[in-house]
Amino acid sequence: RMADGWRWKLDLGRSQELDRIKSIFWVGALGAAVVQINVLVSRFLAYSLDEQGGVSYLFLASRLIELPLGVFAIAISTVLFPELAKAATESDRKNFMGYFFRGFRMTLAVTLPAAVGLALLADPILSVLFQWGQFGPSQVRAASEVLLISSLGLPLYAISAFMVKAFHSQKQMIHPLRAALVSLLANAGFSLWLMQDNGVYGLAWANVLAAFFQTSYLIAKTRDFGFFILWRKRPLFFLPILLSCLVMGGVLYLSNDAFIFPSGKGSDLMRLLLFIPSGILIYFLCCYLNGVPEARGLGRKITKSLPFGDDS
Repeated sequence: RMADGWRWKLDLGRSQELDRIKSIFWVGALGAAVVQINVLVSRFLAYSLDEQGGVSYLFLASRLIELPLGVFAIAISTVLFPELAKAATESDRKNFMGYFFRGFRMTLAVTLPAAVGLALLADPILSVLFQWGQFGPSQVRAASEVLLISSLGLPLYAISAFMVKAFHSQKQMIHPLRAALVSLLANAGFSLWLMQDNGVYGLAWANVLAAFFQTSYLIAKTRDFGFFILWRKRPLFFLPILLSCLVMGGVLYLSNDAFIFPSGKGSDLMRLLLFIPSGILIYFLCCYLNGVPEARGLGRKITKSLPFGDDS
């Protein structure tokens, strides 16, 4: 017995609150399971291909895609989820959409340049990390093509994950579940079709198309949001972010042709050490000049931290 008079009691009876939690949990769990089933479908079909290494290429590409997805994109949705849930509970639609647009914008700002970087630097990344033993240059080239295709889906996976969190903050589980089912059906259908002539590359394209349909469904089901908002500067800054990615990608592509690196793992490592920081700096400067709020805020913090910065 506690000092304030509270007594612990085991109650196995039904309650309205627990029933609601269970219903939300099972729908959410089923939606998450569909995503894993999607992955298993691609790998199962890859095993049926005659070409060697198809499963390995898909596996390596998915691991590299999940690095920026898990470290940055999922972190953004996890951090903003409490604020979204609080605004939804208080029926504060304006505040909710403010956090929603901010999270959407930050997700785009992180995953779009990451996708460009993975696509342009696929060969040296795979060479440095995985070119050992029997995994030689020919396997690196084949895997890099799969990674190039898979990188197109990175922003879609990230946006979809963030929007699922936004729906969950409103206790809306049906739309994410239906979107996952749409993704599953699209992935299965496109995989069976595209793998016939394109093999493992067709499976990679099927994953990207499935992510596109899933994201499109979630956007279509979001109130006060639509595809038309992408073409307005505020509040998403999609076009400035896209322009910054294109500038970064163009500079890296031209620099790759301008600099002549000797073949070998050491030169691939040098290329990554040169191009990755350079790409980040170019992208940040472009976003800053284009007025992306997060870039402007980070720029002010960096300026104030410098010896000649404003300490006020």
